[in-house]
Amino acid sequence: MTDNEFVPKTTIERLIDKWWLLLVAMVLGGALGMFVSAMRPPRYEAVALISTSIDYTFSPNLEDYEEDRAINKAGELVMSDSVLQKTLEAINSFGYEYSYQEMLNDFSLERRDDLWTLRVTTVDAQMSADMANAWLEEAYLQLEEAFTNAQEAYALTEYLSSLEDCLQADAEEASQYALCNENSFEAIYEEIERVTEIRNQKLIKSRAQYPAVRYSVVRKATPPVKPSLNQQGVIVLSASFLGLLAAIVFITILPIKK
Repeated sequence: MTDNEFVPKTTIERLIDKWWLLLVAMVLGGALGMFVSAMRPPRYEAVALISTSIDYTFSPNLEDYEEDRAINKAGELVMSDSVLQKTLEAINSFGYEYSYQEMLNDFSLERRDDLWTLRVTTVDAQMSADMANAWLEEAYLQLEEAFTNAQEAYALTEYLSSLEDCLQADAEEASQYALCNENSFEAIYEEIERVTEIRNQKLIKSRAQYPAVRYSVVRKATPPVKPSLNQQGVIVLSASFLGLLAAIVFITILPIKK
């Protein structure tokens, strides 16, 4: 066996024996991370909140996984390209020079149960709040528009179902349906084609949103008073980890004393 050959048991024993070196490396790495983070300009995080709710009177038979999927669809729309592009237009109209890539870096969306948290982190507190509220406003606007189309598509689907009942019923049963009495079968076929086209357009505009899901603004963003500590924490932890990793590699490649 050569001096530098990797042997798991021996390597673990050496790491345990040199535990103090691992600790020192982590502390030094963390200290370096704090220095680096202190040299960076402070960043301010503004937060806005949107809640989702299920109208069980409208759709009482939704399974848990269907509710979860419906709420996730709302999040997909909030973070969609159409919402972000419109938000960017609003941001630049405020006088901020901002790019789409910067937006992707500084914007984040987080779900907790039925609550969506819109976070914007920039080097300026007021700018963070302005951007978060521009995002909130555009997201809510498009959610409500999609919801309206989803409900209209649902109503049209119910109407189509009643028209199809007319076609499936025999002459005796057809008398139970007012639509069947008032229209010939040919007229009903034409109505089905017309309504189907309208319903399909509404479905596209609903953008996969559920007609039973409602949205509300819980909180608008306000300018944060203090810088966010999240970025500093990430940098310090990353630097500590790199210090630990470097120490492990160093101890592993050290020649074994004979």
